[in-house]
Amino acid sequence: MKFNYEKLFNEVGLSDQERAIISNSSSESLPEREQAKVVADLYAIKVNKFMVDKLIESNEKLAVANSKYSKSLNILTSALVIVSLLQIIFNFFLNK
Repeated sequence: MKFNYEKLFNEVGLSDQERAIISNSSSESLPEREQAKVVADLYAIKVNKFMVDKLIESNEKLAVANSKYSKSLNILTSALVIVSLLQIIFNFFLNK
């Protein structure tokens, strides 16, 4: 009985090399559970790679957003310092 692995890989996809690995594992000399183990290991690797790629993409977006937030926070802090200095100057001259 040949294991149908195609359904498992619809989301993550298979390269030609990975297809070759699976077809080589489908020989008559290997028991069916060994063939299933090869497919399961390959699937786990593909899913992990897929998830790591998604995590990297998410972290890149987060870094861009964090950079924008940091720049705006620096601008607002500078504005607050300037307003505070102006308030000190005006209070100094008004109390004279």
